[in-house]
Amino acid sequence: MWSKLKPEELASFSAFMKNPDMVWEWYQYRREIVEKAKPNKGHLAIAEFEKFYDVNVVTQNVDDLHARAGSTNIDELHGSIVRNFALIVILFIITKNLSLIKKFHVVQNVME
Repeated sequence: MWSKLKPEELASFSAFMKNPDMVWEWYQYRREIVEKAKPNKGHLAIAEFEKFYDVNVVTQNVDDLHARAGSTNIDELHGSIVRNFALIVILFIITKNLSLIKKFHVVQNVME
């Protein structure tokens, strides 16, 4: 099923707002794949460097493999697929005279 859909159509706030169940299912499918992955020699070597050097890992990967390899100082540019955070959404509703602004918040949901 997922091969018929484009990731950019699922990995967006607008996709979530249109069909949250489908987006959650897609992310669950991706998490199951990531859970089966193992850190490779590169991940392990970088983690080993921490024993001797001050190492800061900056990654675009969302797979959590650096952490599972043992790295502790990690900046995940795109987050991690193993942790879900609902966005704190502020929706501004402005009347035509700009006098009324309402804020709606979606509470942060952490699932580990």
